[in-house]
Amino acid sequence: MFRYLDYIIINSLLVFLAHSLQDSGDELSKSGTKEWNGSTNSRFFTYVVAISSSENIDAVHCSGSLISKDYILTAAHCFIDKNTNSISKEKFLVHSPFSVDNQISEISVITTHSNFSLHDGINDIAVAKLSTSLPLLNEYDYAKIYTDVPVSGNEVVVAGKGLSEISSNNILSTRYFSSSISDSSKCKYKFCSTCLCYPVYNDKSTCLGDSGAPVTVDTPHFNHLIGVFSFTISPKPNLECGLDGDVDYFTSLTLYTEWISNNTNIQPENLISTK
Repeated sequence: MFRYLDYIIINSLLVFLAHSLQDSGDELSKSGTKEWNGSTNSRFFTYVVAISSSENIDAVHCSGSLISKDYILTAAHCFIDKNTNSISKEKFLVHSPFSVDNQISEISVITTHSNFSLHDGINDIAVAKLSTSLPLLNEYDYAKIYTDVPVSGNEVVVAGKGLSEISSNNILSTRYFSSSISDSSKCKYKFCSTCLCYPVYNDKSTCLGDSGAPVTVDTPHFNHLIGVFSFTISPKPNLECGLDGDVDYFTSLTLYTEWISNNTNIQPENLISTK
């Protein structure tokens, strides 16, 4: 399975829409989605899952969050190919290393937002129903939606299953890093009305396999989600992760609580964080 980038020129910038396709071949090309220089501590992020190729569980395609034992939350573009066609659910497996029962499940239903735009990242959100339940030890371990509207300066923590090196990832580990939401000039290319962003500094960034990863507020349990990682904009025409000057964009979840509830049958009171 190859991982490709879609190249979209906007205001003379190269937009990295972290994008995966099924294809023949024997290598991974580097894409714009993992905490390139993050820390590892999976116990803080027991709800984070790897969405992998059904042909190779170690080939991490995207990251996601368990919002119940039967549903994960992730990015829509994880399930759409470069021609905007849906990728078959049979192509994926979901791995949850902290599930107390089964740890691997197929996907039975994929629901992407009907107004998702691959070309600008608007409404980049999806839920997937698991064929086999992946229960966590406690109800409060599942990801919850934080409904306060994020503002510039808010500290966020991003956690995912993607690469920390170009040839290295481990579905058993979760890497994370912190940053701050910005409305500065570094985020002035904000063409996505449903997105928020943070600038990349000191190699702390997402990379291949982090699409759909949770963006959380900095709380003791790190499970209060404000976003789903979507894409990176870089001023340089290269495929490297973690470059100063890059900007990571994520889908703001405050806009989607009702959509998530309607497409999972999870009641809003069971989705929203108690803060």
